Amino acid sequence: MEDRIDSPGAGTLVLRGLSRGALAGAGLAVSYTSLATTAFLLVVATGGRDLGNPGAFVVGSGVAAFAWIFAVFLGIIPAAILGGVAGLAIGAVSAVFGRRLTPRISGWIGFLAGAVVVCLLHLTLGISLLKSGGPGTPLLPWFFWVGGPSPFLLAGTTWMGWSLLRPLGSAVWPWRQRRKTG
Repeated sequence: MEDRIDSPGAGTLVLRGLSRGALAGAGLAVSYTSLATTAFLLVVATGGRDLGNPGAFVVGSGVAAFAWIFAVFLGIIPAAILGGVAGLAIGAVSAVFGRRLTPRISGWIGFLAGAVVVCLLHLTLGISLLKSGGPGTPLLPWFFWVGGPSPFLLAGTTWMGWSLLRPLGSAVWPWRQRRKTG
């Protein structure tokens, strides 16, 4: 059984959720963009060599360099906004628990909030992206826009919930503190 600690106020939890959500959303979007850009470069490098077009790697490298500009506007900023909204919701739901809130409970709240967002993304964007894939790559648009980022989103919202009770930069984790008695 986890020790319960003195929970911060509801306003503090909501603001922590908002700030950590935006931070997690932007950070995970940067991580996903790094992986996607690396995968793109590998595909271009191996595809250019197979097609007898060694210049394709040079062109692909230039495209990958400019991809970061698009990633900021199409991925990182929207991820920070979506993360902030999800964190706001996680903080608000966690605040309902008051003194009964533990890192485990708030972690589960974060995971469930992430699962709801992933389901909504799959139901709205995922179905149309599955239909838009070409004959050779029907899953590529879905994987790039929805399937690939979904595990990152679940991990981020779970972390947001789990870390709500811990002030950023503090040396002591919440479950190591003891509730004040007396």
